[in-house]
Amino acid sequence: MSLDRPDLLVVGLDPSLSGTGLAFVRMLAEPDVLTITSPPVPNAKYPPTMARLRKIVREVLAAVAVHRLEGDIVVVVMEGPAFASTTGLAHVRGGLWWLLYHMLEKDCLMVVIEPSKLKRYVTGKGNAPKEVMFATTVRNFPRVGIMNNNESDALGLACMAARELGIPQEPSTNRVTPAALEGVDWPAQLTQRR
Repeated sequence: MSLDRPDLLVVGLDPSLSGTGLAFVRMLAEPDVLTITSPPVPNAKYPPTMARLRKIVREVLAAVAVHRLEGDIVVVVMEGPAFASTTGLAHVRGGLWWLLYHMLEKDCLMVVIEPSKLKRYVTGKGNAPKEVMFATTVRNFPRVGIMNNNESDALGLACMAARELGIPQEPSTNRVTPAALEGVDWPAQLTQRR
């Protein structure tokens, strides 16, 4: 597969119950970002929780469909689970993560990147706080209109895959840490060229 074609769409996906971040990157185009919001349902039991998760998944799939052109090869880069989270919603977040992965893998190439690798790529430090991630991404992409941490994380994920595919988006390698791409489980179809 030739990956120097304009029909390659890279999607960064930062799954979240309250604000799922998406970023869309393609060759010779300005990146696009958006957030899919989902307000919590107070005292939600299983059916309303499942309905909320399905709604988020439908909206993610619809956003990908809007950005996808006929014949596109779509690479979705998801942030891996944050196992250290202590909010008490780990079970529900895990459900959302797996639903998204399941629905997207049907016709997209999937890549999962650990949060520490994303942070290292964007900031040089694998334990960088969200505020630093956000500020660094906004500095690298001042014209994109990044509104929140979810969008900045999604754009960072998309940029990691874009660099791996030979279509770097950042203004220079001095602004990122390409070594963070090492050890990512890239699909066999993707040629690693930094």
